[in-house]
Amino acid sequence: MWKDFLGNESGAVTVDWVVLTGGLVGLGLATTAIVSAGVQDLSGDTRGALESDSIIAASFGTEWPEFVLGNYQRPRPDHHTGNWNHLVGAIGSYNEDQLNLLMTQGLDLYENGGTAEIQAWGIDTYALGYDQMQARGMDTTGMTNPNELLAGFEAQHGAT
Repeated sequence: MWKDFLGNESGAVTVDWVVLTGGLVGLGLATTAIVSAGVQDLSGDTRGALESDSIIAASFGTEWPEFVLGNYQRPRPDHHTGNWNHLVGAIGSYNEDQLNLLMTQGLDLYENGGTAEIQAWGIDTYALGYDQMQARGMDTTGMTNPNELLAGFEAQHGAT
């Protein structure tokens, strides 16, 4: 009987499986311990960037061409200069929907703004979106040219 018991190997596979599984679990825990610090740092950096006041612009390897405002002259060159510079820097990352929304908001400010300053900012906003669309080769047919808005502004408020 002892001879049969000691020679029986049918339970050895179970022992091997337990040892192998324990080794894999240990390897997984070691990997988690090493990687977790880096992942935590990265997630903290991402959170900080998202909570900051700056705009996150991702180009995904595509840079839109620089654009020039052509003949458009700002109605109030000294008005909202910080906003203007910020928008000029950020507009390259806008997609088509964002450009259309920007132009819609700009047109609304021009048409419904209660003061010359608000109307001027509306023209500026619209003009940036319009010229960015042209620089990308997007169709601006049927859209109001910013210089037409400027002419209307000057007719109402005088040339600056």
